[in-house]
Amino acid sequence: FRGRQAVVHLGANQLAYPVALFGAALAGVPFVPVNYRLGEQQLNALLARHPGAVVLRPADLDALLDERQDVEFLDPPQDQDSVAVLLYTSGTTAEPKAAVLRHRHLLAYVLNTQEFASAEADDASLVAVPPYHVAGLMNLLTNLYSGRRIVYVQAFEPRQWLETVREERITHALVVPTMLARIVAEVPGDDAGTPLLRSLAYGGARTPGPIVERALRIFPQTGFVNAYGLTETASSIAVLGPDDHWQASMSDDPAVRDRLG
Repeated sequence: FRGRQAVVHLGANQLAYPVALFGAALAGVPFVPVNYRLGEQQLNALLARHPGAVVLRPADLDALLDERQDVEFLDPPQDQDSVAVLLYTSGTTAEPKAAVLRHRHLLAYVLNTQEFASAEADDASLVAVPPYHVAGLMNLLTNLYSGRRIVYVQAFEPRQWLETVREERITHALVVPTMLARIVAEVPGDDAGTPLLRSLAYGGARTPGPIVERALRIFPQTGFVNAYGLTETASSIAVLGPDDHWQASMSDDPAVRDRLG
């Protein structure tokens, strides 16, 4: 990646994603995960903004994992003000805008929200949010820093998500509201059957109160966290924690219950 202008990641969640991310960081060039679901015209317009970039498509990402070469250890760049990641958001218009995240932004978030190697030996985090979303980026970095095993889901499907939580013994997960609504709809009874799931974070948009209330019922052992933030703030800046959820769900005060939605 050294000598290129950027590293553009054009693919779904997979193990090559962190390889490409850290490869770009070590090379001292921006990492640019792009929405691979965009139409051809939109995608070409975004790629045209990064002439001279390495563009990693699915076949290239697979090759990153399969490649076997002699490793040359290089000193990583030390400039924390250099650009680490560019994330495209729609902003106030339909035209995508690049949110600039520098190394110091990512470091500040990780160091202020996580303790190094604090995860328990059996902890496992399920990452189903897209790799081009700030939640997918920061979920990866915080889990790595805390030492938690990461399980990727390439394409979200509620039944598969629930099965993966059970089979992989997932303890932590992050979803967006539309995912949570589909997961809740997938569970026919009053118990999702995921006793090991200790933490389920959600955010990115408003979540209807009835969805959250049913989620609290079918995941009785799970602590829910509603995260509020922006791409420009490198993810969350405020949260509604597990205790807040239970207090709101049991309150007779409509204003307090409205915190769930």
